[in-house]
Amino acid sequence: MLDPIAEPLRDRMEIIELQGYTEEEKVHIAFRYLIPRQIDENGITAEQIEFPEEGVRYVIRHYTREAGVRSLERTIGTICRKQARRLAEGKTEKLVVTKDVIQEFLGGIKIRSEAKLRSGPTAWRGRGSGVDTVGRDVLFVEANAMKARAASP
Repeated sequence: MLDPIAEPLRDRMEIIELQGYTEEEKVHIAFRYLIPRQIDENGITAEQIEFPEEGVRYVIRHYTREAGVRSLERTIGTICRKQARRLAEGKTEKLVVTKDVIQEFLGGIKIRSEAKLRSGPTAWRGRGSGVDTVGRDVLFVEANAMKARAASP
């Protein structure tokens, strides 16, 4: 919200608007819409699979990094399909979607946190701050210095 910021200060700021959902909003959307829809579409019941909040947050942080929720829904769908396959193979126990189950079903972490970013003699890492109408988030930026190439004629 720009209204509380004084006009002289706003003139000196670079304002970049970032559209998208916060992690809290994504968790709420997942529990209210995405998980029930994917459970239904993949032919399983809520008694056969359980998504704890920690599991959903783990998927959001390490497997989907987008402004919307399309990739999150696809990822939840993948987990539900794998459970449907397990049920078809005769494994009837309820699946609780934990960090270990997610890594088994989806493979290694796709999105790394700032601490795991590559560093080297030419890497530059910095932090920024992003603010939207519902809160603030830290943004991580990594850049590498490269020699310029001559343009082709």
